[in-house]
Amino acid sequence: MSISKTHRRVFLAIGALAAMAQMLPISAQAQSNYPTRPIRFLVGFQPGGSADAVARFTAAEMSKVLGQQVVVENKTGASAHVATQALLSAPADGYTILFAGLTLATNPPLMDNLGYDPDKDLQMVSQLTAMPVVVIVRSDSPLNDLKDLIATAKSKNGLLKFGSGGIGTSSHLGPELLSRVSGFKYTHVPYRGGAPALQSVFSGETEVLFDTAVTPLHRSNLEAGKIKFLGIMQETPLPYLPSVKSAGQQGIPAVAFMRSWQGVAVRSGTPPEIVSKLHASIVKAMSNKELVEKMASSVGVEVQTSVTPADFQKLYKDELTRWTALIKAAGIKAEQ
Repeated sequence: MSISKTHRRVFLAIGALAAMAQMLPISAQAQSNYPTRPIRFLVGFQPGGSADAVARFTAAEMSKVLGQQVVVENKTGASAHVATQALLSAPADGYTILFAGLTLATNPPLMDNLGYDPDKDLQMVSQLTAMPVVVIVRSDSPLNDLKDLIATAKSKNGLLKFGSGGIGTSSHLGPELLSRVSGFKYTHVPYRGGAPALQSVFSGETEVLFDTAVTPLHRSNLEAGKIKFLGIMQETPLPYLPSVKSAGQQGIPAVAFMRSWQGVAVRSGTPPEIVSKLHASIVKAMSNKELVEKMASSVGVEVQTSVTPADFQKLYKDELTRWTALIKAAGIKAEQ
């Protein structure tokens, strides 16, 4: 090899190393300056629903904290799966975030062709809310508590009708979980959403509904004497509904307890510095007392953030394990 060729290769190598050295500070600076443009907040649910409301309240406060607009985009379809796929098709740069709900833990076992690995492709950022699961019947129902419900379901041997907002939703998995723990059969009647499922209780088409959150609609119907609550599927009662006994107070085993949740996720591979900044912005946004009151009064959810992204990641993995086991044991499949 000639000296000139050797020198040329050395110079090329030095030039490449210099270019890489210049790029690294730029990348680090881009992360430290994040965000420098608006952030897309993908929501897999219809505008006007409770999930959409939570997302928009959150986005407005995050925009103030981050100094850039967080813009909600509704991408509905396939139990929020369309929105998840849109996230995974975008760069892992923190400029596309996802409204994370229980569907992220239920879609994997429900769908035959998921198209991604939930253990590897999603990074949780922070929980936003926790939602109690309440058991609702019409006010003239002979059922008065969860023990009545279990005894009646056993006596009817599968004929007691439970409505739900759809296959694999919280309102479907709640009674499925309780039935397996308590040893009764039931008839599942799925509807396209929580509103028609609640209406089915009013009309008498169904007799029982497990529903998430205690919304203004629930409260107004409770006060009007149209519905009553048999219990709340958790250890302790709700502070704002002290007269309604929790499942724990009624002797229901803890394995049947259930609380739904909402949060924010990004695509795996998003720089840790950006994940941390998003997490910090969410925690600060959700500490706004006015927002907390608005979430409770208009949507019926409790604001609850994660101490770290790792904490929310653990919650997600635990929920994925729990609901995968139940869905597979029950043989539940998504609607085709």
